[in-house]
Amino acid sequence: MNQVSTLQVRKMLSKLQLTDKTKTQRWLLKEVKKRGFSTLHEPHFSDILNGVYTAKQAPQVLQACYIVLKEFGAAE
Repeated sequence: MNQVSTLQVRKMLSKLQLTDKTKTQRWLLKEVKKRGFSTLHEPHFSDILNGVYTAKQAPQVLQACYIVLKEFGAAE
C-alpha cells in the first residue's frame, strides 16, 4: 500500500466525526494502541497526526490510523 499522509488521516477522521461524535483523536489513539503501538502517548500521537513528527514510527502509525478509519467506515 502507498504511504499514507497526515492529511488523508485527518480528513478521514473529520468525515467520520460528522456522523459519530464519539470518534475523536483520543478514540483513534486507543484503537491504534490495540494494533501494536501500546507505548504511543497522546502528545507524540498528536505530533504525528499534525505532521510535526515524521521520522521512525510515524509512517507505521499513520498506516494503522488509516486501517482503523477504513474499518469504521471513514471515506477518503
